[in-house]
Amino acid sequence: MAVPVPILDSQQGAQAPRWQRIATLPGAALLCAVGLVIQENTYQILHFSSDATVQVLFLLGLIFAFVPCTAVMVRRDVSRNARVVAGLLLGETLFISKWLVHPLLPASYDELLHLTSLWHLVDGRHFVTPNSLLPVSRFYPGLELFTAGVHWVTGLPGVPSEFIVVMAARALLIVGLFLVVERISHSDRVAGLAVALYMTNPQFYSFDAQFAYETLALAIAMIALYYALLAVDRSDSRLQFVLAAGGALVLLALTHHVVSWAVLVAFVSAAVWLGVVGKRSASRVFIVLACIDGVLVGGWTAFVGVRITGYIGPLAREAVDSVLAVLFRRGQTGTLFLQATGVRTPEWEVGLIAVSLLVWVGLISAATLSRTSRRLLHENRAIWLLVIGSAGYGLVLVSRVAASAATFGVRATSLIFFFVATLVAVWWIRSGRLERPGYFAISVTVLAAIAIGGVLLGTGPDYQRVPGPYLVEANQRSIDNYSIAAADWAQTHLPPETRIAADREDSALMAAVGHLSPVTTRDGLVNVGPLYFANEIGPTQKGQILRGQIRTLLVDDRWTTSLPNDGYYFEPTNHATGTHTIQKLTTEELNKFSKWSGARRIYHSGPISIYDLSNFLGLAPIKVSVSSAPAGDLGKTDWPILGGSLALASYILATKRRRARTRTDDIAFALHAGFASFVAFTTVGVVLVATKWTASYFVGPMLATLLLVVISSGGRRLRSISDLQGPSKSLVVIGLFTVLLMIEVILIAIATAVT
Repeated sequence: MAVPVPILDSQQGAQAPRWQRIATLPGAALLCAVGLVIQENTYQILHFSSDATVQVLFLLGLIFAFVPCTAVMVRRDVSRNARVVAGLLLGETLFISKWLVHPLLPASYDELLHLTSLWHLVDGRHFVTPNSLLPVSRFYPGLELFTAGVHWVTGLPGVPSEFIVVMAARALLIVGLFLVVERISHSDRVAGLAVALYMTNPQFYSFDAQFAYETLALAIAMIALYYALLAVDRSDSRLQFVLAAGGALVLLALTHHVVSWAVLVAFVSAAVWLGVVGKRSASRVFIVLACIDGVLVGGWTAFVGVRITGYIGPLAREAVDSVLAVLFRRGQTGTLFLQATGVRTPEWEVGLIAVSLLVWVGLISAATLSRTSRRLLHENRAIWLLVIGSAGYGLVLVSRVAASAATFGVRATSLIFFFVATLVAVWWIRSGRLERPGYFAISVTVLAAIAIGGVLLGTGPDYQRVPGPYLVEANQRSIDNYSIAAADWAQTHLPPETRIAADREDSALMAAVGHLSPVTTRDGLVNVGPLYFANEIGPTQKGQILRGQIRTLLVDDRWTTSLPNDGYYFEPTNHATGTHTIQKLTTEELNKFSKWSGARRIYHSGPISIYDLSNFLGLAPIKVSVSSAPAGDLGKTDWPILGGSLALASYILATKRRRARTRTDDIAFALHAGFASFVAFTTVGVVLVATKWTASYFVGPMLATLLLVVISSGGRRLRSISDLQGPSKSLVVIGLFTVLLMIEVILIAIATAVT
C-alpha cells in the first residue's frame, strides 16, 4: 500500500526548531515511567490516607505522561512510526495507570459483569451463557471468545489474559485511528494530533480501558472503517478489502450492540453524503458495506429481540422521562458535581472540568466557523461529515442536565470524539500556528489541560480513580480483601450457580469470582432491597425469598457506616421525578438475619457473613465442602502450552529472515497483523467452545506444528551483534533506567495487592 503524501502541512519533513527537538521518543518513555512512579507512590499514600491534596500528585503523574508524548506526536519533523509509537506509549501508559489501582483483578462493576460471562463460557463451554446481572451480554460474546482464545493459546490464566486483551484492543484502536485520520487528511501530523485529542476524551482513561465489550468494539469499528477506506482507494484490491471490512463488521455485530448500530448509521451517512458531493465510487463502496452491515446488525438484533429491547428500552425511557422532568421543572438536574452521600466535588476540580469543556466548545467552534475552516469546507465538502458528527458533542453536554440521560451521553462520547478529534486536528494543523515557539508550547499546555479535565470528568468522584480504604457501594473501592476472600471461599466451598442475595458490588463479585447466581430484577426475579431494609422477617420478606428462590444471603456490617456512594445499595430506582431519597441501612436491619430461625450462618470473616436459607425453602442444607474445590479452567495456568508459546515467541525474536521482506507501510502491516491475530484467537475460542475439546489437545499440536514449520523452512537465521543497531550511550542509559522504573512500579503494585 502506498503511503499517503502529506499535503496539509507544507513544511512537513523539514527539521524542527531546537525548541521542538527537546521532545523525543526516548525522553517521552522515561517521563512516562517517572509519571507512573509518582502515581504508584500516590496510591501507596492513599491506601492509608484520603487527603484531597494527594490527588494533585495523581494528576501530576498523568501530565508527565501526556505532555512529552503529545509533543512528539505533533512535532513537524517526526516520522510516522515515531508518532504512532508515541501514541501507543501514551495509550498504554494511561492503561497501566488505571491497572495499578487493582493489579490482580479487574474490579470495576462492568468488568466483573464480563468476568462472569467469561468464566461461564470457558468453564461451561456454552456460547449463550447465563448472566443474571447483564443478561444481554450472552448474545454479544465477541470479547469473551477473544479472551478465551488468548487464554487457551498462551496458557495464561484468566486475569493476565484479560489485561492482554484490553491492551491489544487499545493498541488496535490507536493504530486504526491514526491510519483512518491520515487517510482522511493526507497528513501523518494531523493523524498524530487527532490521536492525542482523542485521548483527552473523558471515557478514554477509565471507561474505555475496562475489560468490557465496548473497549474491544471501538477497535473493531476503527478497523472496519480503515478497510472501507482502503476499498475506496484500491480499486485493484477492492473486493479483498470489502471482504476484510465485512469480516470486521461480523465480529462487531457479535461484540457490542450500540457501537454496531452507530457504525451502521455512519456508513449509511457516508454513502449518502459522498453521493451528494459527487464521489460516486466511494459512495458505492459505503453503500455495499452499509447493506452488509444492515443485514448483520438488523438480523442479529432481530434474533436477540426482546432481550436487547428489554435492556435498552427501559434505560431510554428513563432518560427521556428524566430530561422532560427537568425541562418542565418536575425533577432535579443531574448531580454532576454532587455525590449521593452529599459530598461535593472540590471547587478546583470543578474549575478544571469547566475549563476543559469551554476549551472544547471553543476548539469545535473555531474548527467550524473560522476563516481557515470555512475554506477547508469549501475545498472538500466531504469534511461536512466531520462537522455533523462533531455536533453530537453538544448533545453530550446537554444530556448531563439529567442523571439518567447522562448515561447515554457518556456512552456516546467515545464515538462522537472520533469526529471531534479529526475535525479539530485538521483545522489546528492547517492553521499553521504550531510553527511558532510560543503557540506550540501553549497548544501542548492546552492539550494537557483538557486531558486532565477529561480524566476528572470521566472518572467522576475522587474515589473512582484512586485506591484507598473501603467505601460503601463505591464501585472498585468496595472490593477489598474481605470481599475477595468471601468470594474465593464461595467459589471453592459452595455449589456453582447457588442463588445469592447481596448488594450491588458484592453481587457482581460473587458472580465473577464466587461463581454464584445473584438474585436481581434484571433476570426476572426480585429486588432484594426490601428484604434488607425491613426490621424483621415478616410475610412480605418471606414471599420475596420464595419468589426469588434465594438460597444464600450476604451481609456486610460496613453497609451501616455511611450512605451508598453510588446512590443505592441494591438496584437503582427511577430518578426522573427527582423524589428519590437515599436510605441508610441500620444495624438492627442487618442483625435480623442472625436471629431468624430460617437462616443458618455458614461463613463469617471480619464484617462479612453468608447465611444459608435452605431450611426455610424446604431444601436440604447446603453442604459446605471441607476441602477446596479444584480451580476451573479459567483460573489455571497451562504450563506446557505456556512453555510452547514462549518457545515459539523466543525463536521468532532470536532469529530474522535471511531475506528481509520489504514493506511499503509498517504501520498498516501492524494493523493487518493485529486484526489477523484477533481473528485467529477468536477462531480458537469458537472452536474449543463448540467442540469442548481440551485446550492442550488442540493448541499443543498446533503450536508444535507451527514451530516445526518455522524452524524447518530454513528461511530464518540467528541474529548476531552486527544485526543490532548501535544506539548512543545516553539512549542505553535512558532505556535501562526506564525499564527499571517500570519493573519497580509493577512489583510494588502487585506486592501491595497481595499483602
